[in-house]
Amino acid sequence: MASATHALAQEHAEPVHPKAGGIKNSSQGSQIIESPLRIRARAIAVELAGDALTWEDKRASAWALAQTADLVWEDDPERSRGWLRRAWELARQVTAEDAGSATRQYRSNSPPAKARACVLAVAQKRDPQLAELLLAQLTEEKKPSRPDSRRGIFDDRSARSEQLLNLALATVDSDPAEASDLARRSLDDGVSFQLQTLLLALRQRDRAAADRLFDAALDRLERGLDQPSEGQVLASYLFTPGHVAAAGGVGSAPLVLAVGTRTPAPAQTPAAADPARVRRFLSVMQRALL
Repeated sequence: MASATHALAQEHAEPVHPKAGGIKNSSQGSQIIESPLRIRARAIAVELAGDALTWEDKRASAWALAQTADLVWEDDPERSRGWLRRAWELARQVTAEDAGSATRQYRSNSPPAKARACVLAVAQKRDPQLAELLLAQLTEEKKPSRPDSRRGIFDDRSARSEQLLNLALATVDSDPAEASDLARRSLDDGVSFQLQTLLLALRQRDRAAADRLFDAALDRLERGLDQPSEGQVLASYLFTPGHVAAAGGVGSAPLVLAVGTRTPAPAQTPAAADPARVRRFLSVMQRALL
């Protein structure tokens, strides 16, 4: 196996004469010879990808393959797609965190999910169709109808919704419209914990888009509420942005955790800025709970 992967690395490491990306035309028509350092960097990355296939640390392997695919995509998109598919399979083999860990009861800090996220980020950037195929494989991993003791209080609704919201948060700065679209798709599985973080980040960049996403989430709850925690996500966004209360605290006091640390809370709460949406939220939750 080691010799085979080494041969794979050598196959791409030896040719250093530029092809598709070696010589590029400038806007003035003159040719720019690509830096030998960049060519060598890609060759080293390809060799690293070959070695990564034999690593015991599957998460590191998946990361190395995904980053190599991103680096050499323009030179060899087909081989890069193969690396991404292999990285996705390796991500499936990453060992999950022990269910008895100190933070597991609050939110699963899943190494497999993190490995998948790095692969999906490259796939979404380079080949959205491939990203769709990978996301479709997560459809079967939706949360079961019965509560799962291995799930954290603040887990997202499904593996698919988690990854869609990861992608949305990664793109909200550069493309708020795409981030909103990704978040809307996560609502197929319900209202997830990370949605509040995305709403706050989106509100900073495009308040109208944040309002539309909130309305879509409220429509989802109006069609059916699986867990009260889904309503708590939207309530927290409206009244206590940056924090969310969850059932299961010590004694009679609810547990309160801060979320969205990458996004500061707005000076004025969404509830104070938009009483009409508050009234609709309270009406929907009253019907859903009673």
